[in-house]
Amino acid sequence: MTPTDAPKRPTPTGRRPTGLSALPSPAARAAAFGGILVAGVLGAFIGFGVVDVQCQNGCTPWPGVGAILGALFFASGGAVLAVLVLRASGEWRAVDLDVPIGRRDDTPIRRRDDPS
Repeated sequence: MTPTDAPKRPTPTGRRPTGLSALPSPAARAAAFGGILVAGVLGAFIGFGVVDVQCQNGCTPWPGVGAILGALFFASGGAVLAVLVLRASGEWRAVDLDVPIGRRDDTPIRRRDDPS
């Protein structure tokens, strides 16, 4: 591997070279985080409600346990969806800019129909 083939690393000042990044925009990350929080809160309400409806007399801790389990279950599901959406949006941005996905070097890519 020659020095020109080496991956671009941060400079001593901490700045990275500009170019296409797989990191989603801050607004997209904030929206994903908000969606995970909303899913967790709604899951807590659903978990609490399901256990509360089934409780008959004097089962005080169980609705709280249902709320915690519901929040964890729904928040983890929301997190999986958020990761998938953020990855898909990053790939979509790369396709819009006509950048090959998964390439880490600057070598040109030959097309199949290119005779050279």
